[in-house]
Amino acid sequence: MSTNTDKRIFLFYHYFVDGTCGNARNYYPASSLTDSDGVALRFKNMVKGYPNLIYCSGHSHLRFNLQDVDANANYYHNDGECYYVHVPSTSRPRQPDKSSPTGTSDWNEGSE
Repeated sequence: MSTNTDKRIFLFYHYFVDGTCGNARNYYPASSLTDSDGVALRFKNMVKGYPNLIYCSGHSHLRFNLQDVDANANYYHNDGECYYVHVPSTSRPRQPDKSSPTGTSDWNEGSE
C-alpha cells in the first residue's frame, strides 16, 4: 500500500471492525473483528497510517437509520487512519430494541 499513498484504495470485507462502525450503540451481540483476535488487531494497527484506505464492511444487517442515534453507526474515521464505512442491510434489516437486540423486520430499506 505504501506505493499507492496518492490513490484511494477500497477494501471490501464482510465483517466490521469492533470499535469503528457497524455496531450502532453496541446492539449487535458478537461476530466482529475484535482486538482479542490477533489478525484483527494487526490489521487495525497496519491501517492506522493509511488515510487513503476506505474499508467497507457489512455483517450486522443493522438499519441505515441507526446513524440517527449513533454517529458512528455507518461511518468512522480518526485522523491519520483509514476510513471505515459500514454498508447497512437493504433487505430485512435488524431493528434492535431492548427486548430483542437482534430483531429483524420484513421492511426493506432498498425499496425506498
